[in-house]
Amino acid sequence: MVAEIDQIVCENAVRNLVAAYARRADSLDAAGVADLFAIDGTLTVGSGTHEGRDGIVKWLSAIAAASPPEGRHIVSNLLIDANAAAEGTATAQADMIFVARTGEGGPLHILAAGHYQDRFTNTPDGWRFAQRQIFFA
Repeated sequence: MVAEIDQIVCENAVRNLVAAYARRADSLDAAGVADLFAIDGTLTVGSGTHEGRDGIVKWLSAIAAASPPEGRHIVSNLLIDANAAAEGTATAQADMIFVARTGEGGPLHILAAGHYQDRFTNTPDGWRFAQRQIFFA
């Protein structure tokens, strides 16, 4: 029974982390995105890996400084494996598209599509990303 409760708590936390990542990334909240990661967490985007919260803040701050188009991450098909939740780890994968307007008032376009592969850890501050890998289609 305790293991089942651990799994349910973990799955809810993972769903919230995945959604919070999309929302915070959309608002270019570099510190907010980094806070979703364990202190030593990693974020791999394509061939670049950003290590630790400071590395993640530096990467997202550089993107924000380039004035990217305002857009939205749309995440679907989230599949969570919380079988090791009692030991403090979980994994997940999800599909993702990023849509944005390329001109003022213009239609939305898909600017990126791919999937996430995530590993989570339960820290003293709650569940956090230990690793997020983003693969583009």
